Amino acid sequence: MNHNPNPADQHDMPPERIQALDQAQQLHDESQAADFLLQCSWPDARLMAADWIHSRPLLEHVLAAVRNSDRRVEKLLQQRLDVLAEREAATARGQRAVEHAQSLVAATPLLVNQVGDLDREWSLVGDAPESVRAEFDALREQLRQRLDAQARLQHAVLDVGARLQRLIADAEPSGGQLLAPAQVAATLDQLEEEMAGLWASAEAPSLPKRVLTEFRQKHEALRAALETLQERYAAVMACQDLLLEWEESDAGALDEAVLRQQWQALAPLHPLDDAALQERFQALLAKLAGRRQSEADGETERRRQARDLFSQSMAAMEEALRNGALLDAAGHEHKLREMDLSVAHLRGEQKMRLQNARAELGRLQGWAKWGGKISREELQKTALELPSRKLPVADLAREVPGLRERWKALDATAGPASKDAWQRFDAACTAAYAPAAEHFKKLAKERQDNLERARALLAEVRGQADQLEQAGKVGEVADAGDTNEGGVGAARVDGPQPDWKAIAGFCDRMQQLWRRLGPIDRKPKKSLDAEFATAMARLTKPLSILQSVEKNERERLIEAAQAIDPAQRRAAEELQALQQRWQLRARNLPLDRHDEHALWQRFRAACDQLFAKRKQHVKSADAERSTQLREREALCARLEAALQEKPEAIRTLMREARAAWTKSGAVPRAAERQIETRFQRALAGLQKRLDDGERGARQMRGDVLAQRFGLCLELERSLMAGEPGAAGQQARSQWEGLPAVSTEAERALARRFEQGMQALEQRDAAYPAQLQKNLPLLAHQLLRAEIQLGIDSPPAFARERLKVQVEVLQSSLKSGEKSLSPHSLLLQLCSLPAPLDAQAEQRLRAVANRLA
Repeated sequence: MNHNPNPADQHDMPPERIQALDQAQQLHDESQAADFLLQCSWPDARLMAADWIHSRPLLEHVLAAVRNSDRRVEKLLQQRLDVLAEREAATARGQRAVEHAQSLVAATPLLVNQVGDLDREWSLVGDAPESVRAEFDALREQLRQRLDAQARLQHAVLDVGARLQRLIADAEPSGGQLLAPAQVAATLDQLEEEMAGLWASAEAPSLPKRVLTEFRQKHEALRAALETLQERYAAVMACQDLLLEWEESDAGALDEAVLRQQWQALAPLHPLDDAALQERFQALLAKLAGRRQSEADGETERRRQARDLFSQSMAAMEEALRNGALLDAAGHEHKLREMDLSVAHLRGEQKMRLQNARAELGRLQGWAKWGGKISREELQKTALELPSRKLPVADLAREVPGLRERWKALDATAGPASKDAWQRFDAACTAAYAPAAEHFKKLAKERQDNLERARALLAEVRGQADQLEQAGKVGEVADAGDTNEGGVGAARVDGPQPDWKAIAGFCDRMQQLWRRLGPIDRKPKKSLDAEFATAMARLTKPLSILQSVEKNERERLIEAAQAIDPAQRRAAEELQALQQRWQLRARNLPLDRHDEHALWQRFRAACDQLFAKRKQHVKSADAERSTQLREREALCARLEAALQEKPEAIRTLMREARAAWTKSGAVPRAAERQIETRFQRALAGLQKRLDDGERGARQMRGDVLAQRFGLCLELERSLMAGEPGAAGQQARSQWEGLPAVSTEAERALARRFEQGMQALEQRDAAYPAQLQKNLPLLAHQLLRAEIQLGIDSPPAFARERLKVQVEVLQSSLKSGEKSLSPHSLLLQLCSLPAPLDAQAEQRLRAVANRLA
């Protein structure tokens, strides 16, 4: 930075200043420069000496000495201190991140989310020194290697456990094959050795202890079963050898009685082994006795059993229809649908009986659905249960009239009810509706109170307007510019001048109070709004005329400031007089905030321009910073005034404001922190406005989605239990009664609900099987969501959770592979219909609550 004066200007300098500049140019040490700066009285020389000062102690010492006395030196030293502070802060943040990484390198066990937190912490460090960055990169590479080692170790442990499980399954009688005991023992020794090696590794603490315990238990159990396996193996081999001998022999040389005697003389076998060998033995006997005749007899027996079962179910269904037991009849009809009637070879009269019985069942079900007596009893029961349900007032106000409408509708379809029944129902509805009636009474009183306040405000505005008219301030304002110095201009009338500043404040206050009024009935509110607007016009019309005149006067002041010759000696005094006139006029009559701000900015710009022309060689940088400060103040004012705008407009304004703030230049150092704080406070206020609105919307959406999810579960449980009844209609009514939130989760739940309703209406017997089939996939996705969100799973799912955790860890380490987010997993869980038990439903709701 060069602060040397122009050599051509040195001819006009005093000798002391020239000597000070020469001494400043000969400085070569910052301590010497600091001493010289504190003793020198020439600003240019002090600024040259300040270039040598860079250490924090001297910067702080000299800055404290020159504060408020040498602005240029103060700014230079403050800038260097700020740079040092930012470097030290970045170094400190980087060192904390390094210490965090060192603790993770030594941590046992190491978790994936801990490394993710470390990466987010490092992203906030900023411009850290290269040494700190290199140290962090080395530690981060060690953490990556540990995560890779953990993934490989977990995969290996799962592989050994799976091999042991397969060996156990193969060694069991139900395994489908018979293993040699020596082979099983050798495999057990190998698996034990591999597992011991894995648990001896450095990353073994990251493995769940339950896995090792489970492995040891299964290993010891299988080793203890080797003796039994040896006996079973010997017995099976003896039977197989004898069967093989018979099967290879000529069928004509074998005697069935001899074969049975020799077979029974063998050692007893395990039931599963015996079943397989017994099947071979029976096949051998069937070959001797003639299998074809046996199969024909079996087919005849199955046909007879099918006919008997059809006759029993058909008779039971007809008996239930005659007795009016529709539920029993529907159950027998469901059994008939599940039967394979093609095996029974029904005759024509039997088919006709089945058709007639089903038609009669449909007719009776239609009549029972609309039965008046049953429906009225249900309505009365519902009305009696309403007080215990403690419904919200809005729901109660809809529920009770709905019950009454349904009662009236029954009069047209099922005939009028008895007087006693109607009185009981009416009393129950009146008692249930009492809280809603009290609530609506309270709302009516609030509206009446608000109406009284509105009338009081209107009377106050009219009184103020009457006072203004009595003072003679209505009509045309003339000769406003011919007032005394600093006046606001007024019509030529006799009497005292009104306080227009107070009138302007009164108008603003009244409009704010009117907007804050609570709810009022529509008809009086419309009339009061019109009367209020008319009354306010009596005040705002003369005020707006005077403000228009005042704006012209402010324009004249601006033109006068722009016309001042900066070269004359009294320019500063003339400008000061204009500023005093401006302040006096602003106190006497305030303008609209937008107009006031715009005119003041123009007047201030004229003043700044005059000072800039007078001191352009020393104030150029300050003028630019002042301009940037005014832009930022205008930007802050714009943000502060946007609290009442719509959320979309606020988001656009915040995005544009951040871009404009980033592009804007520096501001005066003294105002930098203040304007930055103001800007961040304004952004925080707008963001809080957006967050409050979004939080309320999220809460509402979450409550609605939870209720819709509960309806889906209840509908699917009804399908699994085979209880259609009125569950479909009630679920549909509750579903349509919920508000729409228009989200992906709601659309997924709607598709799920419609599938269940369609299956319920069509009595789809395959849908419950599909629900049961979806359980494994839902359990896997639920474990994945719990792992990603850090939610503990039940202990019974420890092994499955470990497998899924390995999948998640491997997918996170693969480059270019994008895993599903928890929100996507939750959307899949909501879209997948399955018969959840209470534990699974609680786990799924825990996942949803964690995301919310």
